Amino acid sequence: MPEHPHENIRPLEKGIELDLADRTTYSGYLRLDKILSAQKPLSDPPHHDEMLFIVMHQVAELWFKLNLHELRAAIALIQEGDLDPCLKILARVSQIQHQLFEGWGVLETLTPVEYVEFRDVLGTASGFQSLSYRKMEFLLGNKNAGMLEVFDHEPEGQRELRDILENPSLYDEFL
Repeated sequence: MPEHPHENIRPLEKGIELDLADRTTYSGYLRLDKILSAQKPLSDPPHHDEMLFIVMHQVAELWFKLNLHELRAAIALIQEGDLDPCLKILARVSQIQHQLFEGWGVLETLTPVEYVEFRDVLGTASGFQSLSYRKMEFLLGNKNAGMLEVFDHEPEGQRELRDILENPSLYDEFL
């Protein structure tokens, strides 16, 4: 152990910009103030595992958002007949799906007993209501018009989902 605790500090690399006034910063560019303040557990008193539940689902929604971005691009490229970049994008979609699947392993550390301890604060909320998931499902070709009704309370989202329903999916374009 060093004689003085400050001696065990890694020095800053040369060239690191320290004066960030009026500059684009990491946290500013990523809007971390918004993202990292979006976790609002409802349990009272707060249940430790509710934060895990919230963060895992928010992370999944971010992956869904990226997947939607990529799937729309892939569909457009197929429509243009430009398949090489489309294949690259679909490889990325595959990796995103892998990340989504693997990410749920963290949530598996939450036991059913622990989940039940805060489940009541969710009320009727359920992952079944994820608009992004439904958009992704529709873009991939699994279109069920009955799902539109789930979003009656969210007219803009329902309109977006209907638009996806009425246009060719990745599956449709591939055929």
